[in-house]
Parts: sequence; structure tokens; C-alpha cells
Amino acid sequence: MTQDGNFFASDSSQAGISGTAGVAGQPFGNIQGRWKCTGNREITVTAVNFGFPTGTLSVSVVRDDYHITFDSTTQVVQGTLIFRSFPLNANPLNRNNDSSVKSFKTTFTGQRVNAD
Repeated sequence: MTQDGNFFASDSSQAGISGTAGVAGQPFGNIQGRWKCTGNREITVTAVNFGFPTGTLSVSVVRDDYHITFDSTTQVVQGTLIFRSFPLNANPLNRNNDSSVKSFKTTFTGQRVNAD
């Protein structure tokens, strides 16, 4: 994340998850988007990335919507992610777009890494 609202992320499963059917097995590129502050120690992020073709899945464009909170005392970050996969010719940033092919919601928790 940058101070001016840009968001960049990579994911340990970007190569796809071997042996997993469906979109979880699809490799994808880096995630890029925008974040904004929505409360005290709380942000939302809208980001996109591209799913690469496989033997069973075509190229797709993906929108990720994150809701993230930060706890400065415990140095823990947690949140939710809503993942939506669209056909390549769709506009994933159109919030009224209901053409998503696949979608799911998940939660996450992380701990701040300190250099001691």
C-alpha cells in the first residue's frame, strides 16, 4: 500500500493450487488497485488481476474487494475478501455488473513482521 492510495499485492497461490479444480487452480497475475480509509484503523480495497488460461479455464479478469482492520496493540491485521471472476470482456469495476462467473468470500488474519 502506498500513502496516495495505491494497493499492490502478490499471493502465494498465484501459480494456481495443484490438484485443485476450478478457479482456485487457475494461475493469476499480481493484484493492483486502490485503498481508502473507511474508519479508525480500517480500510477497504478494490483491486483487479488477470487469471491466466489453463486446459479447462479461459482468461479472466478478477475483482477483489477487501475489508481490512488493523490492531495496533496486537499488531494483527484481519479482514474479508470477496473474489469475483469475470469474462475478459466484462468490466469488473462496474458495481452493477452481475456477469461474474465465479465468486467466493473468505477471511484472513495476519501478524506484523518486525525487523529486530
